[in-house]
Amino acid sequence: RWLSDIMAAMRDGKKLELTHQGYWRDAPHTFTMAPYCVKLFKQRWYLTGLSDGYTELRTYALDRIHHIYQTKDNFTLPKGFDPKETFRKLFGVILDNGPIEKVLIRVSDEQVKYYRTLPLHHSQEEIETNENYSIFTVYLNPSWEFKHELLSRADQIEILAPESLRNWMKDTISKMSDKYHK
Repeated sequence: RWLSDIMAAMRDGKKLELTHQGYWRDAPHTFTMAPYCVKLFKQRWYLTGLSDGYTELRTYALDRIHHIYQTKDNFTLPKGFDPKETFRKLFGVILDNGPIEKVLIRVSDEQVKYYRTLPLHHSQEEIETNENYSIFTVYLNPSWEFKHELLSRADQIEILAPESLRNWMKDTISKMSDKYHK
């Protein structure tokens, strides 16, 4: 619904006034922002830009916007801003400045073709192949979104590294199992 308004503001270098209600807010919030880029993730559009009063980029889901108005205020995209680079180390749209880690994932043989044809991340490489499984690497920030993507595939994969992500997966699966064994 709002995509053409956002694209017009980006093209014209105009700030947007938008009313947005995140899932964790009781009421909508109205603010002004410079729209830098849009991104599609899991069938939802997101707007990323610099909101007035903030020094870091913020991302907003378009389906949670109540109103958009193009202001008369101009903005200039920062020199060297590159949307691909902004999201390069991420899975999803949550902007997280955490470190890039090498993640090793063992994928069962019945799912290997799926991972080959639809990689988890642009950095994905298949580093070992055998009859029963393959091992893939990805280099990214293992954010909340990435962890939950892995959970959605938990019966098909095993996290081999880093140890912190492996332990998180183990603990989360254990908590899930406890819920079904009550």
